[in-house]
Amino acid sequence: MHQKAVAIRQEAHDHVMRMLEQAILARQRMFGTSSEQMSAQSRLFDEAEVLAQTSTESQDTAPIAAQQPVADAPCDKRPG
Repeated sequence: MHQKAVAIRQEAHDHVMRMLEQAILARQRMFGTSSEQMSAQSRLFDEAEVLAQTSTESQDTAPIAAQQPVADAPCDKRPG
């Protein structure tokens, strides 16, 4: 009887350990980093970095249009 209880306990322990391992692997799949995802995401920023490294000073500067002074608008307020 004792050997049967030990065998059942060992079987239960092994089952719990397999379930725990499956839970850990599922968590890693859901929330862990993936090399395919990271490389695809990093490519999103490559274009901006390449443009920043290869652009010249004149390409980095945007011209600002000259603004005309605003004329004084007539006032609708009447002294009262």
